[in-house]
Amino acid sequence: MFSSGSVTGSFTEGKRARLYGLLFLMGSSVLLFSQVSDEGIYLKRNASSWAGDLQHQDVRVRRAAAYALGKLNKHTLPYINSLNKVLLQDTDATVRASVANTLGELGGLAPTEVTAGLKQSMEKEKEVAVQRAVVLALGKQGQQAASVEAQIRAFLSHSDVNLRKNAAWTLGQLGPVAEASIPALIKANSDSDASVRAEAISSLGNLGILAQDAIPGIVNGLSDKESLVQEQSILAIRKMGPAASAGISPLLSVAESDQKQITLRQAALVSLEAIWPTGHKDPASWQRLQALVQSAPSELQPTAQRTEKKIGAIRQ
Repeated sequence: MFSSGSVTGSFTEGKRARLYGLLFLMGSSVLLFSQVSDEGIYLKRNASSWAGDLQHQDVRVRRAAAYALGKLNKHTLPYINSLNKVLLQDTDATVRASVANTLGELGGLAPTEVTAGLKQSMEKEKEVAVQRAVVLALGKQGQQAASVEAQIRAFLSHSDVNLRKNAAWTLGQLGPVAEASIPALIKANSDSDASVRAEAISSLGNLGILAQDAIPGIVNGLSDKESLVQEQSILAIRKMGPAASAGISPLLSVAESDQKQITLRQAALVSLEAIWPTGHKDPASWQRLQALVQSAPSELQPTAQRTEKKIGAIRQ
């Protein structure tokens, strides 16, 4: 399907393929830390040169070309259609995934063209690894990708945990249109995998007051066995504001627990400030907070004192 690209410099085709294969085995560290010049040169090659390698017969060369084009930013824009073609037609899944990653990086520069290619890919792609990359790329486009909300939502029930996780994250980037996904995200709070639960809760937090029905489940996340889920629950509650005042007592329980990490206890106190309603008294919780200020370890004292002062003013 793909023809051989031209040889540049003193490289033979075999040497170039081996070099790019080695770069990726090394975690792409050489590619990652190379700088793009103002003229759009990356690893001594311009976007046109890299784009030519998208048609190379060697998978490693095509994959490296896709990666490099993602680093060239605006200089890659003339080749969006070429990247879309590779995304839809290349026979190698790793190349298609690399292209999807690149399109995600470029999405803000050419949102219409990028969205079109990613949407087509999502409709026909069967390889899970590529689906993961496509879903993440759509999430990086934010509200520009709102038209695919229903398709992304469907991945929340996929058998692949990483695809479910990526779908949960992407839904939180789509803006108000993701309100239709709230019931599915609430269900994902019970996913068997902690990373999926955490991303679902984070996305519900991003939706703010639109996801008010999710507050009980988010509050329950404070007692999840995994600290990652607890952390995202604390942040999501904070984004909900006073509407999440049901989280006052559970947040205090986190802040009071000497079994929790100090950073988690500090985050719970900061969120407590955000959700305490103006004029709300709640003597029992207020007394617990005052007691915590007296007994908190030195690392927690400054945050506890600040929280007491702020909530004291809110209660007036």
